[in-house]
Amino acid sequence: MSRLSNQFSFVPVFRNTGKRNKSGPGMSFPRKKAGPCFLWLKKSFLRGSRILFLLLVIVSLSLPECAKVGTVTGGPKDTIPPVVLHSEPPFKATGIQPKKIVIAFNEFLDLKNIQQELLVSPPMHKQPEVKLKGKKIEVIISDTLLENTTYTLNFGNAITDFTENNPVPGFIYVFSTGNYVDSFAVKGSVINSYDLKVPKEPVMVMLYDQLSDSAPYRMKPLYIGRTDKNGSFRIPFLKEGTYNIIALDDANNNLRYDPPDEMIGFDDSLLVLHPDSFRIDVAAKDTGHTIGFGVPSDSLKILPDSSPNGPVDKEYAAVVHFRLFKELPSIQYLKDYKRPEACLLSIYLNMPSHDTVTLEPVDTIITQPWYLPEMTSILDTFLFWITDSALIKQPNLRLLARFPETDSSGITSMRSDTLRFSFVPKAQTKPRRGEKQEISSGFKLTGNVSPGKIIELNESLILETPHPIHGIDTSLIDLQILKDSIFVPCHYQLNRLSGNLRKLRLDVPWVENSSYQLTFLPGAVQTIYHQINDTLKVRFKTREAEYYGKLIVTAQNVTTPVVYELLENDKVVLRKSASSNGSTVFELLLPKKYKLRAIADANANGQWDTGNYLKKIQPEKVVIYPADVEIRSNWDLELSVDMSKAL
Repeated sequence: MSRLSNQFSFVPVFRNTGKRNKSGPGMSFPRKKAGPCFLWLKKSFLRGSRILFLLLVIVSLSLPECAKVGTVTGGPKDTIPPVVLHSEPPFKATGIQPKKIVIAFNEFLDLKNIQQELLVSPPMHKQPEVKLKGKKIEVIISDTLLENTTYTLNFGNAITDFTENNPVPGFIYVFSTGNYVDSFAVKGSVINSYDLKVPKEPVMVMLYDQLSDSAPYRMKPLYIGRTDKNGSFRIPFLKEGTYNIIALDDANNNLRYDPPDEMIGFDDSLLVLHPDSFRIDVAAKDTGHTIGFGVPSDSLKILPDSSPNGPVDKEYAAVVHFRLFKELPSIQYLKDYKRPEACLLSIYLNMPSHDTVTLEPVDTIITQPWYLPEMTSILDTFLFWITDSALIKQPNLRLLARFPETDSSGITSMRSDTLRFSFVPKAQTKPRRGEKQEISSGFKLTGNVSPGKIIELNESLILETPHPIHGIDTSLIDLQILKDSIFVPCHYQLNRLSGNLRKLRLDVPWVENSSYQLTFLPGAVQTIYHQINDTLKVRFKTREAEYYGKLIVTAQNVTTPVVYELLENDKVVLRKSASSNGSTVFELLLPKKYKLRAIADANANGQWDTGNYLKKIQPEKVVIYPADVEIRSNWDLELSVDMSKAL
């Protein structure tokens, strides 16, 4: 290449001067013959170009990977969380009242949701301020600390590395304002009492040295901890003493129990932390190999201790398990009232009641009954169907309502209040041009039957009207079964549903694998507003009996009646009560997978009952069958449930 460059460096540059030949345009002149120097330069240039081209080809063939497009990899992903190098004051320092704590790690950090993750125990009136300084974390304490108290700062999962967000799980920093660090601990688990599942959100575990039952309502706890994703918790460095301990789903983050919207769990006895009260759980010795990895569920991993007060050789850990529940409301009040239709008034109470609700017009004197009441069986929803046409036409009604309400002293009695019910009819939309508007004087019957639907052999036909039923003409109702290609009349029993003025139930002795046809002619059903039904004519089928399966459940170690619940996608699809002895049979079950819940029905009311904190009533215990209950067609499945394992 140097030889070629030397040759090229002497090549002259030829330029067009832009001067015209004086002979003028259109005239040509013979070119001057090139000299020997020019010819030599031309040959050298061509020879050098060929050599350069050959060199480029050789290089491109010998180095094919140089032109390959690829992605630069950075090696395996970093999954190691940051490690603590040192802290000032040292971990487990005693006799100090720090205003600033500095914790140094081995890599750059990030903080995630520090306000939500940081738990200070005992709680301070003013939450410490946490600052991020590269590889260090500074904690600024502006509150006055208690004397002779061990403080723990639980950072949860707030501390992560800067690049991959690997958290330092459950990292705890501890110091004491006294002469030693407290060495007791409490650990355990929290589950929901009804489904025995781990709560979706972290739950607070709180300890009070004030032993009155009202403490969780009116004051912050002395110590506080939090469950992890597995529902486990551990609160270390506790002082010897006796405590009231609860688990709380603190929805509003005020560290107080606010029923009935928050869930709570409590232990039946006080927590006594004393060396003679429980077994020694685990050795908790300082080791440099555990720096910065927080506090896992089975051991304490702590920083090296440079204080003269070394770590204790043994840690005393109590074990407590909680079942969360939501209390029933204890204060009765009127939750809402509406007028969804001109003829309908509705009133809703916040909880079931023992008393009914009544209404009385304020501006009008009426001497006869003017409404038809409809209410739920637990007396929490009341519907009033107005039967007086003059009142229906009035857009605004002022009514004196009498309903149960709890006063400030906790006594529930009937209260009177004037309520205003208004109804604004919806504007009717006009049909589009060329579109006919259907006008019907009747109403459509709705229910669980539709064309082509399969009705199960253990199912009844349910039909519903928009308004309370006034009369039924059975001569206009026909149910037929297909036999030998002909529909013939079929027996049925028509019943009105108690507590609901708008529903009908047809009980039919179904024949398996058959086709049916149900007909309601106009006038078969008439409402209190003199409306009649439109024609209903629908065909449906039943399955063959061999399609279904059977479940036989037997309970062992039973001391109370048992309520069995079959669940599908966490919803109860079938419920049966059983005495303390014998087997319970579920017949005509669809072939699919279910979950089985068995409830120890202590009060024998046929349902699961929640607990009450002040009355010290735990929720009724539950057993969840560990495996799926797989029902197969034409197959009997027998299961046994051990009620001694109820939680």
